[in-house]
Amino acid sequence: MFLPLRDYFPFYSNKIILINKKNFAKKKLKKSSSYDFRKYDIIYPKHRIYAMLKKKIIGTKEIISIPDLELYDLDVKIDTGADSNALHCDDIFIDEQQIVHFKLLDEIHEAYHGKKISLPLYEMKKVKSSNGEVQHRPSIKVKVDFFGKSYLTVISLTNRSDMKYPMLIGRKFLAKRFLVDVSQEYLTKQTK
Repeated sequence: MFLPLRDYFPFYSNKIILINKKNFAKKKLKKSSSYDFRKYDIIYPKHRIYAMLKKKIIGTKEIISIPDLELYDLDVKIDTGADSNALHCDDIFIDEQQIVHFKLLDEIHEAYHGKKISLPLYEMKKVKSSNGEVQHRPSIKVKVDFFGKSYLTVISLTNRSDMKYPMLIGRKFLAKRFLVDVSQEYLTKQTK
């Protein structure tokens, strides 16, 4: 099925290229030509293709480990609507030396270990929660293990006891690293 270029790209750009599904050969679009689009997989401006191919595809629910907090294989929700990461904690308070003290999770979570954690306060973050309420949350900077790599990231601490997942991963962590496939879940399990 050959279709005229104008049917696919009413606003033509000479930066758009096609990549053949079989041999990954690149082909620039020509305005006057028709193409069998079943043969091609990716249709994007050049600079976007290379950036996308470097990113790891993840699902809407994944597994993460936070060695600094002795939390391993924790279920997380990938939330592209959230700006930053958030972790469920109880008994959160900050002392005079700017140290945050907290207990992780609830007893109902498998990863719960009952330990009180104390870490330096990274910053107080102004966060708009899912119900529209603005909160001031303490945040910490920790190392996380995700998809076989370690990353240093900032996590805000909050009570998420009414939420299904104890942790959210937001856009700042995802940016320039991952693409989210909303039809997939737990792709981390496939990499182990």
